[in-house]
Amino acid sequence: MPSITYLHPLDQPFGTGAPRAADWIRNGLRNPAYTSLRLIVAYAKEGALRRLESDIDNFRTQGRGQIDAVFGFDQRGTSLQALRFALAHFDRTFVWNHPTFGLTFHPKVYIFEGPKDAEILVGSCNLTSGGLESNCESAVRIQFDLPAEQKDWKEATKGWVELSKHPNLLPLDAALLATLEAQGLLFDESDANGGATTATKAARAKAATSVFPQTPHRGASALPQPVRRTGAAAVPSTGGVVPALATATPQAIPSVLLIEIAPHENGEVFLSKRATDQHPSFFGMPWTGRTTPKIAGNPAYPQRIPDPRMDWTVFDQAGAIVHTETALAVNMVLYEKKAEIRITIPPALRAAIDPYSILQMERTGAGAGVDYVCEVHPPGSAQYQLLIASCNQRMPGGGGRSRVFGWI
Repeated sequence: MPSITYLHPLDQPFGTGAPRAADWIRNGLRNPAYTSLRLIVAYAKEGALRRLESDIDNFRTQGRGQIDAVFGFDQRGTSLQALRFALAHFDRTFVWNHPTFGLTFHPKVYIFEGPKDAEILVGSCNLTSGGLESNCESAVRIQFDLPAEQKDWKEATKGWVELSKHPNLLPLDAALLATLEAQGLLFDESDANGGATTATKAARAKAATSVFPQTPHRGASALPQPVRRTGAAAVPSTGGVVPALATATPQAIPSVLLIEIAPHENGEVFLSKRATDQHPSFFGMPWTGRTTPKIAGNPAYPQRIPDPRMDWTVFDQAGAIVHTETALAVNMVLYEKKAEIRITIPPALRAAIDPYSILQMERTGAGAGVDYVCEVHPPGSAQYQLLIASCNQRMPGGGGRSRVFGWI
């Protein structure tokens, strides 16, 4: 059966004589039993590659080894220099990215294979000097005898096969590298500021949309409904959807609100008062602003000031982009009398949204440049079907079709 060796969290920085991930990789490159190295990493820096350079070159120039690599670059975790090194020293180099804000490519896998022996290193070790040598990391190294253990080896390397066929995997060449650099998607190790770009996190995610397809994908499962306070009434359940709670105990702020929307002709989009009751901080509450009534004597309502800024991407049923808005300042008001929270969007955006589309409204963090990144997927689209499963709460219908929402 396959032989397993472990890299424990304290081995690299504190272990006495314990091998580091770099040692495993270096020994694999020097092992004459292996004829190929395939690696899949989320992040890479030039320093780790330079430390392995002589072994990489010997592995290939001796005519016995081929090296193929897949790199991610989310959060600008991969450097321009690392990808240049790969183009110069590897046989084939690929990049993988999904333009959805918050969907991160995060694997760390190293695969050595020969006619009779093979091994795979899987764990937390990125292709950086920290990941391979100095960080507290965990990994397992599994060795196989071939062809006796071919069935297990096939399962162990299944991820590479699947990844190689995925539409978000692109072969890297000089032209694509220049595009990624120009869009601010890569870290620049030659710059004291890391090649700091004025492009925000959200803008970089949007820039990736021009290169990588928006393929349907599963999101996180729905968060359980917050615990109802004593005496709080719930909306009766219909259609198999758990009713939304009128009030909720404070909980950690979720990252994403999923909600069906049906924009009105005047551009108003009704969100969910029940959602604001459950997680007011997601909406930036408490608000200190008030609306200015157009007619003297009319009431003023709570308003978020300044207006939250949002990036919007609207997709059609085939998954193609039909409309975008960047850093759009959106009016957000709580109409207390009707217990409604509304945002107002411009006519062109409203016209692009089909009724009862799902709005995926993701809260961003510091440095994102916007408060929310929003995607809109219409009924009938593959992404809609994946997201609707996480909408586990139903809002009152008010005489019409009731809408659903959920937190992930």
